[in-house]
Amino acid sequence: MVNRIVSALLLATLVVQGCASQVLSEHIQKGMLVKEEGTGVVAERSRKKKIELISPLSVRVYEEVEQQETTKRYYQKVRVRSKATPKEFPWWDVWTKLLLSTTIVPLFRPDYWIAGSYSGPNCRQEPEACTSRDVPSVLSRKHIVEDGTRTTLQRQQNVPQPDTVSLFINGFTKGELQIRGDVAIVDLHAFPELAAQHKPLKLTFKYHDAYAYSVLPQAEVERIFEQSSPAGVRTE
Repeated sequence: MVNRIVSALLLATLVVQGCASQVLSEHIQKGMLVKEEGTGVVAERSRKKKIELISPLSVRVYEEVEQQETTKRYYQKVRVRSKATPKEFPWWDVWTKLLLSTTIVPLFRPDYWIAGSYSGPNCRQEPEACTSRDVPSVLSRKHIVEDGTRTTLQRQQNVPQPDTVSLFINGFTKGELQIRGDVAIVDLHAFPELAAQHKPLKLTFKYHDAYAYSVLPQAEVERIFEQSSPAGVRTE
């Protein structure tokens, strides 16, 4: 009887560890638990993470960063290894952040940006047409995702304008957007490894300490813009 109880407890522990490891791995890769930091103009960055459970619900994260920073005169490749003391997340911190990030925060997080998607064939043939149109006002907390070649961002009214916005694609830092006026253009041609995938991309924009991202199918993007576009303006 005792052996059965012990076996059941061991099995339950393994199941909990496996589930926790999977959930934490996904959220850490999305940047929910590990804060993305960088200096200079980062052209490319890759992160390798090793996740080690130190208790059924606590996790230790090792990470190795490889980045390329552009300066005025040369192109440098830097490899930064994790510090001697890795980051540790106690169980209560981990699960509180997971709960907040998936339930409560999306309800109260302010909207910083609204998205315009011009990804039809006209953009590929006439790139100038993609940037000359007025972006419709889409009052939605759904940010950017598209499988085209360009994305337009427009600042919402009454929102302070930052000098730069960090751009993340599928969880990896890709650079800083310099904001001029109310509109910024993201040209996905600059990332050929992503353009070749022919599938929706998850673009994350960091404004101060706020993260906002979502995955939208192309039909949903088109539906949003059909409802908000003024007459005579076609969004593709």
